[in-house]
Amino acid sequence: MLIGIDIGYGYTKVVTENNNKVVFPSLVTRGHDRQLAAAWSQGNKDLLENLHIKIIEATGYKEYFVGKLAEKQLSSSFILDDNKLNLDETHVLLATGLTLFLPEGKHQVKVATGLPLEQYVHQKEQFESLLKSFTAEVFYVDFAQKKYVEISDFLVFPQAAGAIYYVMMSDPQKYMIENSYVGLIDIGFKTTDFVAFSVNDTFSLEEELSGTVDIGMSDMLVAADRLYTERTGGSKLATSDLLALVGKGKIFYQSQYLDITRELTEVREYIARTIQNRVKGVWAEKFNLFSTIFISGGGGIDLFTYFKNFHPRVTLVEDAQMANAKGFLKVAMSRLK
Repeated sequence: MLIGIDIGYGYTKVVTENNNKVVFPSLVTRGHDRQLAAAWSQGNKDLLENLHIKIIEATGYKEYFVGKLAEKQLSSSFILDDNKLNLDETHVLLATGLTLFLPEGKHQVKVATGLPLEQYVHQKEQFESLLKSFTAEVFYVDFAQKKYVEISDFLVFPQAAGAIYYVMMSDPQKYMIENSYVGLIDIGFKTTDFVAFSVNDTFSLEEELSGTVDIGMSDMLVAADRLYTERTGGSKLATSDLLALVGKGKIFYQSQYLDITRELTEVREYIARTIQNRVKGVWAEKFNLFSTIFISGGGGIDLFTYFKNFHPRVTLVEDAQMANAKGFLKVAMSRLK
């Protein structure tokens, strides 16, 4: 099976050659017995709501909650380390993403994945080393299923380039305007990548016009956490409640709603403006030569309204949160068959 997987700081995205796709929070906590929860749910068999797994090793096993199930735990938190490849959480997310759509038994898969642009430059070989030796035996506790996965072939790709590959290969002639540029801004959870391609006889990545902005949608969580703490005199929120506060703009606190919608709107505007200023600073006099600028990523969906006046032809990528994973899969289908 060919699998495209994007292990983002905020969400893990998976798409397979069989058109299966899934998004789940990149959250991992230690797992434990859930008899009370199982009794209350009365047999809820929604896979994404019940990612309770055991990673089986030679000396025993380690037990984890992943995704939405981990989000519900008070101990959950997003990991924002610049290098997360050696962390257990990354291995768990990779093992989960690769086995989700596999039946029971032993399987080999071919994987296309990626890293943010700056991390790609410095960590590509490290990631390739991890993928080359990666195997995992995963037991899905609530479904009594055991799956063993081994990576037989792989490709590591720059993330934003994966997204633009997905867009361009869908309708390449539409954007092949001679002597022009095409750009993409991929707004993620921790960082924002931007890439530029020149269109002449070939479609070529312009490295000096591509880069990473150290800002993303995690800044929304930081702001919401700070605002909530200030308004409540020091109270703190669990990750699940913090995500809900960012999504809805308000939360029930001591008999009334605490509303920070206006402040969060200002934060969104600040994030969008910071990205635009940085990108325009790099693209400089080339900016007016761009025929189209695409916006992708989960953050792109949230912030697109602030980009509508950024360029005459700015476009939100279809299924923007999945764009990198789908781009990775397209690459895999052409290079790893």
